[in-house]
Amino acid sequence: MTRIETGAAMNQSSQRRRFLALAAAVPMLGRAAGWADSAHAADAVGWLKPLGPPTLVTPSRGVVHAVGFSSDGTQIVADVDKSIHFIGTASGQPARGPFQWGRAATDRVLFAPASSRAFVSSWADGRGELAMLDWAAEKKATLMPLTKEVCALAVSADGARLALGFFDGRFQLVDAVRGTALLGPVNAYAGAMEPEREGKVEIYALAFSADGRRLALAGADPALRFFDAANGKPIGTPLRDEATGLESVVDHLAFTADGKRLLVATGDFCLHALDVQAGRAAAPYLQMTSGATAMALARDGRRLATGHFNGELRRWALT
Repeated sequence: MTRIETGAAMNQSSQRRRFLALAAAVPMLGRAAGWADSAHAADAVGWLKPLGPPTLVTPSRGVVHAVGFSSDGTQIVADVDKSIHFIGTASGQPARGPFQWGRAATDRVLFAPASSRAFVSSWADGRGELAMLDWAAEKKATLMPLTKEVCALAVSADGARLALGFFDGRFQLVDAVRGTALLGPVNAYAGAMEPEREGKVEIYALAFSADGRRLALAGADPALRFFDAANGKPIGTPLRDEATGLESVVDHLAFTADGKRLLVATGDFCLHALDVQAGRAAAPYLQMTSGATAMALARDGRRLATGHFNGELRRWALT
């Protein structure tokens, strides 16, 4: 198999800031890092049930950096130890051998839904790039240079647009094929921050709604925000933790296929389901035994995959 190089390593500043934010939110840091024994699947709640036991993707227990589903939903792809692994959705077992690639350890990786594409943002020495890798064709192409380090990535359900979140609280939409700018950068926190914090609020997570019309955003402040993906204007008022019940930093976001619920993985090892219209919890949250480092919904909206600090991949059924 051809080895595909993806550019220089990013610096460690973003990883350190993310780690410190998580440490502040999760007192039992050793458990968050996957050092605790989490061999048993998390308990089910009414809306979410485990599909079998967790899968240890590699013996090294490397962190699962990204997950996604194949076009037919029969396989889950996972980025671990600079390799792409293929796991059977039903069985939880390897479906084929891993694809080795030469990305840097600190690159940010995002799998496009139902395709063989992965997007990679790299940053080093004040320069970076956004690239697209097609592992089926063994081809890598640079989409655009980066003038700022990316701290969050999201892709639309049709794979046509990417959302990039930055450390200054701004986001930008770009064409996922051509790499051209479509919108922004947009200040997600315009008028919402004290002057001394303006431009210093990191964006942690982004997600497109299934129809591509809305963009959900979470960052260092305790609120969820929604934006019109066509013009970047805010939709409604931010959802505060008093209404949502979120008690920790948000790591990952995903809309359900009908757009009615927003799934939220938080730094205190929880999975939440929020009613987007009502702006509150739609169901009891699920307490897991390890923090989620990646999350993806299948196209049919009935299955969820989460990757974890301790190298585990977990498969879930949504009801």
